[in-house]
Amino acid sequence: MKRSKAKRIPLSAGAAVGLLTVCLLAVGIGLAVSRAGNQPPADSVAEHTTTTTSTTTTTTTAATSADINGSVTENSSTTTTTATTTPAAPPDSVMLEVPYYSQNGVLPTGCELFSARMVLDYYGVKPSLADIIDNTYAKYTYMADGKNYGHHPNDAFIGSPYDETSFGCFPPVMSKMMNHFLPAGKTAVPLEGESLAELAESNLPNGDPVMVWATMYMKETYEAIGWNLLDAEGNQTDEWYFWPAREHCLVLVGYDAEKYYFNDPMQNSTVVSWSRELVEQRYADMGSRALVVRDTQ
Repeated sequence: MKRSKAKRIPLSAGAAVGLLTVCLLAVGIGLAVSRAGNQPPADSVAEHTTTTTSTTTTTTTAATSADINGSVTENSSTTTTTATTTPAAPPDSVMLEVPYYSQNGVLPTGCELFSARMVLDYYGVKPSLADIIDNTYAKYTYMADGKNYGHHPNDAFIGSPYDETSFGCFPPVMSKMMNHFLPAGKTAVPLEGESLAELAESNLPNGDPVMVWATMYMKETYEAIGWNLLDAEGNQTDEWYFWPAREHCLVLVGYDAEKYYFNDPMQNSTVVSWSRELVEQRYADMGSRALVVRDTQ
């Protein structure tokens, strides 16, 4: 028998195009799978930051890369340089040479004025004692309706520095007087509540003495005579004020590990000293009040 020949049926144009499309699609998928297998996972490209502290500037550099999806990841490197300054420790001891004046035989209750006179002289101005007194606001207490009235020592010198039965004043009164005379660029600043040790160690090494409110001979204070306060306008109030007995003003001119050193207008010696612990206690007893002269801002 003779075998019959299979009849070849030619492909139509549409079938040929379809077969070619299927082949190309298969090749494309294979290439894509191959390329994807050679790429790291998208979430493995992370941001890296390096920080170095050394001196004074900050420099940032950045680079970008794209993953297979076309998203951009920024890789940055930051170098931060910071200047660090360690303040110098205060010296173990300081002693300033401040002109000395004694109130003895002149103003029995004028320790604040004589201490101010020393400090003014130290900064190069020498007003007369009469000018200092004339520029210090002073008022006596007075009786009205059976009550004794007077200003707060922050507002006025209570009494007269010539009168041994008078009282005195606190830093704000002295600062107002001193600012009449201090040279340009300097101003007297009243302080309250500052640590005496910090005041000493931050001012004396820079050449600035400190007016300090403590007690006479560093003896213990107590509540003495009192009065009803007048307000800022001079109106009578029911607020009662006790004057702290033995109140005294003197000029801190030096310190060391054990003692504070003063120009004390009540004593005839130019420099006297007491233990740091005792002075700090009397200073606190008197309300931690002081006055310094600073550069005008």
